[in-house]
Amino acid sequence: REAELIKKHLPKFNVLMRDDKSYYYVALTREQFPRIRVVHKTHLMDEKFGRAIGPFTSGTAIFGTLRLLRRIFPYCTCTTSHKRACVNTQIGRCLGFCCIRGNQEVRSKNQGVYKKSIKNIIAVLIGKRKRVLSALKREMRTASQHRDFEIAARLRDQIAGLENVFSHRPVLESRIKNQES
Repeated sequence: REAELIKKHLPKFNVLMRDDKSYYYVALTREQFPRIRVVHKTHLMDEKFGRAIGPFTSGTAIFGTLRLLRRIFPYCTCTTSHKRACVNTQIGRCLGFCCIRGNQEVRSKNQGVYKKSIKNIIAVLIGKRKRVLSALKREMRTASQHRDFEIAARLRDQIAGLENVFSHRPVLESRIKNQES
C-alpha cells in the first residue's frame, strides 16, 4: 500500500519506491469457471477480474508456484472456449469442462470440483497450507469410507503433491537467510 501511495503522490525525497517497477498479483476472473492470471497493477484491473492476491515480489517464484499448484489442482488458463478439449486437458493440467462450448450438463455437474480446486489454490497462496492439508485428508477419509476409491486416490495424490511442495520450504528459507548474512 505504501508503494502505491508513493507512486501516486510522488514525494520529493522518497525515490526508493517511486520507480516504475510494480509487484505481482494473482488475479481471479469473474466467470462461472474463474481463471487465474498474474497481473502487475491492481488499480488497472477492469471489471473482468474479481479478487487479487498479493503482492508478490518475485515473478519467477509466483510463476513457479502456480506451475506446481496447477499439477496438484488443475485449472483452466484458456482465454476462449473451444469446440473440443484443449491440450492441457489431455495432459491432465485442466479439468476440461471449463473451456468447452455448450454441453451445459457436463459443465454444471463438475463446477463444484473446479471451484474447490480454485479455493484450495487461493488458500495456499494466502498461506493457509495446514488448513488445506487437513481438509484434503478429511475428504480422503470420507471418500474411502464411502468406497469412492477413485476420488480418494485423487485426493491422496493432491496431498502428496502439496506435502512435496511444502517440504522444500525449510531449504529455501535457509538459503535466503544465508544470502542475507
